[in-house]
Amino acid sequence: MGQAIEKQIEKLIQNSNNILLLVPEQYSGDCLSCALCFYNFLLQTKKQGDIDLILPQKPKKIYSFLPKIDGAITKFDKIRRLVFEISTANKKIREIDYTEEFEKLKIFLTSSPYEIRPDEITVYYDDHYDLIIIFNSPDLQSLGDIFSKNVDFFRKTPIINIDFDPANKQYGQVNFVDTKFGSASEQIFNFFYSTDSFISKEMADCIFAGLVFATNGFINNKVTPSCLSIASKLIRMGAEREKIISNIYQNRSISLLKIWGQILSQIKYDENSKMAWSFVDVETSDVDNIGVRELIDDIISRSPQVEVIVLFHKISEYIVRVYVYSSKHSSLKLVNGLVQKDKILGDDDLLSFEFLGASEDYYINILEAIKRNLNIAI
Repeated sequence: MGQAIEKQIEKLIQNSNNILLLVPEQYSGDCLSCALCFYNFLLQTKKQGDIDLILPQKPKKIYSFLPKIDGAITKFDKIRRLVFEISTANKKIREIDYTEEFEKLKIFLTSSPYEIRPDEITVYYDDHYDLIIIFNSPDLQSLGDIFSKNVDFFRKTPIINIDFDPANKQYGQVNFVDTKFGSASEQIFNFFYSTDSFISKEMADCIFAGLVFATNGFINNKVTPSCLSIASKLIRMGAEREKIISNIYQNRSISLLKIWGQILSQIKYDENSKMAWSFVDVETSDVDNIGVRELIDDIISRSPQVEVIVLFHKISEYIVRVYVYSSKHSSLKLVNGLVQKDKILGDDDLLSFEFLGASEDYYINILEAIKRNLNIAI
């Protein structure tokens, strides 16, 4: 990844006023931590304009300790502004006032030495944001409704696409897709470090938390000499190691033990397909508090031979949510023929869908279909 890409990113940020930061619908703790790191950086460097981090839903409790998480919003309501453009040639605006009554807004303008004529007023819409930064989203469709309901906005607005996944579709005007990293946190740290940017304590906390999420507490195969070196640098920059790890694992401990008890008591493994599956019957909030990606990472870190994981989560008496993860194959291809594409949430790595019915036949049919698709993929 050349220095030219980093310079392009710096230039786009410097020349932008209102910046929008986005993550995919199914984001990981690593991804969110990096988006918040960038959010903290922009807040401290951009003194004018709006910096907005929009999340697809209210963040899980496990993320509540991350710096500036309270500043993230879940509503996309500033995409366009109605602009009243007024010619001020040979005159000055002396006063602006307005009233709102009887469901009507009246705007009053006083000018001198000449009055403003109606034909000197132009009304039009313009886009509020002039730059979008997207983190770890393989394509724009992974953003969900925020993209599907505002396609024209994404077509017109410059995009910085930041990812480390080789499956990324390179959809940005600037594509900072660097596949040598094992996590978003490593990539973001190296970006700021290589550009001599000031890494504040808040930024260091975010990146360190991202490393903890990505490595499952520094125990999985994403722990590399580079990762450990970055963690050491972050601690020297002020990252509070004990506080971060305590927040992550204390917040998830009770829910995790409850879910792990169910998973371990029912887990099954097929050696030929290298597929494991199990069942979860707990409150949805307990699963959400941990995060399915983090839960999957726990399973993988303890069972590295597993390549496909299927979790059945009973969310009501008649509705079951199915999570499908694959480390080596397309999860979308594994559920081919099982469910319509518009009913699938997530991405090619980890996806989910729901079905009605809780009989054993439903589970067996889904598992057999995935095994058949897996044989085709192989």
